[in-house]
Amino acid sequence: MKLHYFISVLSALAIGAAAISICSFRQEEKKPLVDHRTNLDAIQRAKCVKAMNIINSWRGESPEMGRRSLKIAYWSPSDRKPQPDHKKRLNEILLDIQKYYAKEMDRNHLGQLTLKFDKDHTGAIEITEVQGKHPYKHYQVQSGRDIYQDVKADLKLHNIDADKETVVIFCNMSNWDADAKKISQNSPYYAKGRSVNGTAWQVDSAILSLKDLTNMKDRVQDGQYGDITLGKYNTIFIGGIAHELGHAFGLPHNLATKAESRAYGIALMGAGNLAYGNELRKDGPPAFLTQASALKLASHPMFSGVTKEMHKPVSYNYEGLQTAITDTDLVIKGKINSNIPSYAIVAFVDPEGGGDYDATTFVTIPEKDGNFLLKCTNDTFQRKSKKGNIRLVAYFSNGAASSQHSPIRKGIIPYTINKDGKIQLGPPKF
Repeated sequence: MKLHYFISVLSALAIGAAAISICSFRQEEKKPLVDHRTNLDAIQRAKCVKAMNIINSWRGESPEMGRRSLKIAYWSPSDRKPQPDHKKRLNEILLDIQKYYAKEMDRNHLGQLTLKFDKDHTGAIEITEVQGKHPYKHYQVQSGRDIYQDVKADLKLHNIDADKETVVIFCNMSNWDADAKKISQNSPYYAKGRSVNGTAWQVDSAILSLKDLTNMKDRVQDGQYGDITLGKYNTIFIGGIAHELGHAFGLPHNLATKAESRAYGIALMGAGNLAYGNELRKDGPPAFLTQASALKLASHPMFSGVTKEMHKPVSYNYEGLQTAITDTDLVIKGKINSNIPSYAIVAFVDPEGGGDYDATTFVTIPEKDGNFLLKCTNDTFQRKSKKGNIRLVAYFSNGAASSQHSPIRKGIIPYTINKDGKIQLGPPKF
């Protein structure tokens, strides 16, 4: 079956779209409501317990376990040496991101599940150094495929098949002028992936450093973001690593709902790459994993350690989709039939424009027979765009997701907002 990958390009246009998409929620982000968070936590906890019961029932008492780990490569053009202290800096950054995912999974009531690393003889994260075939001037932002082929060939020498693993490639494609305090980069910076494999292209630089996340004194002139503090630079590019890793694990973009932004901050898979570590500097809302993202990772073999039927193709269909609109919610009712149990159904409410950065998510857990009832709050449709789609995505117990297994997309419900501000739905696409 044709696989549908979620790919993110860290570009000025995309970041601009993400920034615009969260404008309507900024007022709520600045006013955290303790009681609201408590209530939302209780609702989400119940859903996660129910979801894990479905997963664990399918896994059985002695599930098939396997060691899955993130493979790290450091790629340089033929005329460049690695950036100073690259292994030490990247070890610190990757371990911090590992802790971040564990913290966010735990906050989502799923335990401290997180990504895994291979270690070298010193106990540090294993980083494979790869030399490109061509000099720096040969490569561009669009050179990801060429760079991947270099890395794939080198990893093969270490008995690693990159096509069957989740791989992070740090590209040595930045330019730092220490005297002028100017930084620029011409690197691939995007990712694609699913539960069985994935690739994230990142950029390394001499000033990429975990210790400088809190540096509000020194400033740099970034080629994309202009005059910013060194702390903000590291938030953007360390946060970018965390965000692109999410794509390599199969996470799509999503924007925090009004309720989530009041309680938790800015969704990592929305514009959260610009918020990573904000709380350390008291510089705005922090980045967080939405429940939709966390539940997807709960069945990822790298996070769970369970490899049962991880490569088995999933077949599924929706039955009897019905919709209704109440004073507070848009309600979707139906049944999912699948050869591997579905443990969550997620509605991505995605208005036209802005890419998919502004797709808010709503989660429900199906019953044992596959029946489900999903509610999307009406206020999420109050956007600048007056039309869009609701995309239903099913998560399956072996780590797969429906949008990556359907050659013809199923579970699409178009919507429009009329001149009276009322939601009008088109016919569902099964």
